[in-house]
Amino acid sequence: MVDGCRSEFRGGATPINNRQEGSLSRRLPSGRIEVATVTLFDAYIGTFTAEFKASDGQPMGAASRGIERFEFDDDSGVLRFVDETAGLLSPSYLALIPDQSLIYAVERQLVASPSFRGNFRPKTWRFDPTTMHPGAITTFSISSDGSLSPACRISSAGESPSHVSVHPSGRRVYVANYWSGQIASFRVDSAGRAHAPDVVVRDPAPSHSDHWRQAETHVHQVYPLAPGHGVLVTDLGLDRLAAYETQPDGRMAEHPASAVTLPLGTGPMHVVAHPSGRVVYVIGELDSRVHIVASENGFPTCHRASISTAPEGYAGTNMPSEVLISQDSRHLYVINRGSNSVAGFLLDSAGGIVRALGHWPTHGQTPRAATWSPSGRHLLVANQTPGSLVVFARSEDGALHLVGDPVEAHTPSCILIRDRPSR
Repeated sequence: MVDGCRSEFRGGATPINNRQEGSLSRRLPSGRIEVATVTLFDAYIGTFTAEFKASDGQPMGAASRGIERFEFDDDSGVLRFVDETAGLLSPSYLALIPDQSLIYAVERQLVASPSFRGNFRPKTWRFDPTTMHPGAITTFSISSDGSLSPACRISSAGESPSHVSVHPSGRRVYVANYWSGQIASFRVDSAGRAHAPDVVVRDPAPSHSDHWRQAETHVHQVYPLAPGHGVLVTDLGLDRLAAYETQPDGRMAEHPASAVTLPLGTGPMHVVAHPSGRVVYVIGELDSRVHIVASENGFPTCHRASISTAPEGYAGTNMPSEVLISQDSRHLYVINRGSNSVAGFLLDSAGGIVRALGHWPTHGQTPRAATWSPSGRHLLVANQTPGSLVVFARSEDGALHLVGDPVEAHTPSCILIRDRPSR
């Protein structure tokens, strides 16, 4: 592992659009071009290397050693373990640059203390920088066989980073530092090196909730809007969704262009924007609801409505962890921890929720992440406990169907799929 960025760092190419599905072609003697569909991809799994424990002290899953890599067949839906990149401190979230040559990982570096058991803290807890270790961003170059090599490591400019994302230009990396509340924007040079942040924002506003996780600002995600003109930021501590304008190179403004305060106790975690630009969906980790927020060109304007993500009749704790829109924009899905389910909703052409489709079990506990396969035919879900990956096939009506058996993984928290070049 290298602390700091080396001048001989490998990477950087002209960004290209990510493909929906790969293809290879060859010219036959007749002159006809034969195109073969590529269905094999690399699936990189972000994980926690620290052991998580429940409030009763029982382990929630075996700790990993770093980033795990699987081969994924988008035709059959089959996952196969390939290798792992060890020596990291909870690389819990991953992001890929547009040309797919580099991966950024945030190292969350959770630490134990007498008042800290896994991911749980007492109601009286307040942020204390002396009890937390600074987070980090590690850059990995990707070799021709898909294996990762650490090339650069810098501070995340805050504590316990929960999310990392890349501007569509590939020239800025954004990090949400959850516990300390900073949003950091890092300039990336032509070789892929992330430099010290040129913008660091922390909202000083007081919290109005008495929930122990809402004593102050806790940013959870920085979501780049597809056109590249702004980012959305969810703040679990302040029940707020904010939008910051960005320049063509991704440099972020220091003050939000718009912000919407969500109902007290929402605990916004993740957001996804409808392709129309008129609606964004925010999941509340604390209120177990998906919130529909009206927007103009992706920038939030007002809170419109919300709907529960828990199965009907479910009375236990339910904490949504991810929200996704199908590639045809017809269906919305929310991953639920607690009920350990995937909730599905039918959308109209404007992004409104028409009705609930149903709930499907994740065949594991504490599902923390999910992503679509490149074709959009499969949904991959990561169960943190006891540690597994599951694959669902999605039918035309939005229903999900389990493909095969769960595949073992260690405390998975993020799934990142990359095109696999011909080898």
